[in-house]
Amino acid sequence: MKALRPARGSHAPGTFWYYNNWDFNALGTIFDLLSGEANIYTAFDKRIADLIGMQDFNPGELNYDYEPYSRHPYYGFLMSTRDLARFGLLFLRNGRWGEQQVVPSDWVSASTTAHSITAPQSGYGYLWWTGEGAGGFPNVDEGPGSFYASGYGGHIVIIVPSRNIVVVHRVDAENGRMVGEASIGTLLWMILDAAGEKEIGDPPLLERNEGTRLTASTLTKVLQECSLRSTQGANEIFVTFGPDQTMSVSSDGSVVGVTRWWLEGNNFCYDLGPEGGGHECSQIVQNGNQLTFFDLDGYATMHFECVPPQD
Repeated sequence: MKALRPARGSHAPGTFWYYNNWDFNALGTIFDLLSGEANIYTAFDKRIADLIGMQDFNPGELNYDYEPYSRHPYYGFLMSTRDLARFGLLFLRNGRWGEQQVVPSDWVSASTTAHSITAPQSGYGYLWWTGEGAGGFPNVDEGPGSFYASGYGGHIVIIVPSRNIVVVHRVDAENGRMVGEASIGTLLWMILDAAGEKEIGDPPLLERNEGTRLTASTLTKVLQECSLRSTQGANEIFVTFGPDQTMSVSSDGSVVGVTRWWLEGNNFCYDLGPEGGGHECSQIVQNGNQLTFFDLDGYATMHFECVPPQD
């Protein structure tokens, strides 16, 4: 976030949006000052967890964490899968649990409405992300009106009102096992497909893709004739290729990585270092001016539009 953050004063107020974790911290300070509660954990336990029957939430296990450069603490939540599913169900039911309106329905509506447009078909509400079609999770169309809360490393609760479902995705983040949004989208697509849902997007599976697999004899020619463009969240990503098998990755006009690429059989490979994912190899399928990258297990990871090379 810090590396890509635009310079202070480079955009007029109300004209540009950029995600900032510290806004979350500052909201916690505001809550503590105005609510009269001992802390946000005991307030959540009394006002929500107890009322909807959470079975594992324990405010006594949680503490504020401070950094020396800010008065605003980090207040991480630890929640079991079944408790997080209950929280998602509460919002699917517009804040109602049984006969009790736990969260005002107008707050549910306001907080899950996009107040900042982060990309086509996606936005940010009051700590909830919104998205559908190409603006939601990659590789799946969740359906209209979908929203989700996103935690560290792939801890996510997704609410899909049009299909009347709540999905909780967990990861072993404590041991460094993270899961990206493309993989979560693929898993959600497979769940919806198995349930017989329609209009969920094209299959993110190589075995069911209708395009043409690029091979060692065709891949180099295609990449030399175009740049790759993709929108990922609020960022527009460009990948350009040089004649000496170099590739440059830019985000919103700023170069974020330059490396070499090579072929291993029919697979496209590169290494952007540890921060860029390390050594990666992909199978590439072309369908018109669209290029889809699949990992070596046959799951879609990235979608690009092939455009004339940038000057």
